[in-house]
Amino acid sequence: MSSTRRRSAREVEGWLRSGHPVVVVREGGAVRAFAACSEYRPRDCYRDIAEFSVYVAREARGRGLGGVALDALAPDESPGAIRYRYVTLVLDHARRLAELRIEGPPTAPAIPQPAHSLGADFYPLRLFREIDDALLRLRFNYPEIGLVLMKTAGDLDRTAAWDRELYERRGDWFVRETILMIKRTLKRMDLTAKSFFAIVEEGSCFAGFMLELALACDRIYMKAADGVAVATAPLNAGALPMSNGISRLATRVLAAPETAARLAAGGRFVTGAAEQAGVGPPPTGRLRSWDGAGSFSKHTPPAKKHADRSRVAGRVAS
Repeated sequence: MSSTRRRSAREVEGWLRSGHPVVVVREGGAVRAFAACSEYRPRDCYRDIAEFSVYVAREARGRGLGGVALDALAPDESPGAIRYRYVTLVLDHARRLAELRIEGPPTAPAIPQPAHSLGADFYPLRLFREIDDALLRLRFNYPEIGLVLMKTAGDLDRTAAWDRELYERRGDWFVRETILMIKRTLKRMDLTAKSFFAIVEEGSCFAGFMLELALACDRIYMKAADGVAVATAPLNAGALPMSNGISRLATRVLAAPETAARLAAGGRFVTGAAEQAGVGPPPTGRLRSWDGAGSFSKHTPPAKKHADRSRVAGRVAS
């Protein structure tokens, strides 16, 4: 006789709060598949071991949804760094400083039909899962870290092209869920009680959804050098809103919503033009130029976040 039965909402809530990871695949608002871990044995010697299961709705089987649900990030960890496929978190415990280094897309966008055939290796999905994991580690495992420098490396135009492709294919459930994943991760960053400085320099690729990472920072420092630029793209127009329900661009120009719409229409901004356009963090409303050897010393950033934050000393090398 089978013991399988429908679980109550209270039982499911308790299961989700058990501390084990659960990955869910939705389609049209309905759960189609999920992968979950559970306790292997109650004995202490098994505390780092878990069982896992993958479930796929009968009518959704044979479509690869289980493969989308089950994937481990498995970063390479050392005392001074955590290395993922596209993200590296470098930790300087003595200076209470971290660098979050993000690699731009390795190839031009090419989303097939159906999009979910790309699975968990889909670049923006994998990237923001890694960023999300890094943010959670910073929040819970490294409370001593006070300042996080956000850096990107890649092709600016290619990154903007990825943004446009995601926007154009947003009707596909897999692409839509990826955009929602990006949105949730950015909101987590907005509400993380640490100081974030974005460093824009040669080879940076802060464009479209990657520009949102810079806009979520307390401050943006743009190197005063030829070729340094940021770019807006369609997803900056409101597809990735903050907790206040409006875009990060619109939040910076509340008195002039038409300015946010114009900026989000797409454009490339070098250091001076970006400053004039106001694509920068509140409350100053401007970008700060940086010559490559600027010192962030005993600086208290804008009180964007509610938690008490200590002053942090650090230096960015050219």
